[in-house]
Amino acid sequence: MNLESVYYISQTLASICVVVSIIYLAIQIKQNAKDSRSRAACLTSTELRNMLAMLATDDSLGKVFNKAAVSDKLTSLERLQWYTIIGNAMRIFENSFELMQKGDLNMSYWKGLECMFIDLTNMKCFNNFWIDRKHWYREEFRTFVNESILLKVSPIEISPPGNYIRHKKKKNPLNLSGFFQYLEKHS
Repeated sequence: MNLESVYYISQTLASICVVVSIIYLAIQIKQNAKDSRSRAACLTSTELRNMLAMLATDDSLGKVFNKAAVSDKLTSLERLQWYTIIGNAMRIFENSFELMQKGDLNMSYWKGLECMFIDLTNMKCFNNFWIDRKHWYREEFRTFVNESILLKVSPIEISPPGNYIRHKKKKNPLNLSGFFQYLEKHS
């Protein structure tokens, strides 16, 4: 075996090692992306669970949430509590929306969040909140809410838990009565 043969053998071995390293790196990147999506879904789930636990354990907040589901007539204190509840929920949805756009949130998980989001936006008090506070959120998220979420009707009429009524067919999926009442009060 001469020096030239040794050189070619070492080059071949080096090339094989580089290919194996690239394959290993690709596998690790794919696993890291999967782990990142899992962590994002876990974080979102934790935030939602904490918020829902707060609603379930605090009588006054639970009552405000249930009242906001069926009526847009809230006292000043109830409105403050409602805006805090829905503002936190909207921030969770906005963060999830950003994760979904970046590909860091599993699409099947996002679809479940989107259904929950649609239900919340169909609550009677949501329109007043959105009119007053939509400027708190990023432009892309506002556009998504206005052009996608608000045009969808929840498959159930939102009411206190356990009192679900299936929708027949709504002519107008948006409850604009709150919007018009708001304009009358503030003009």
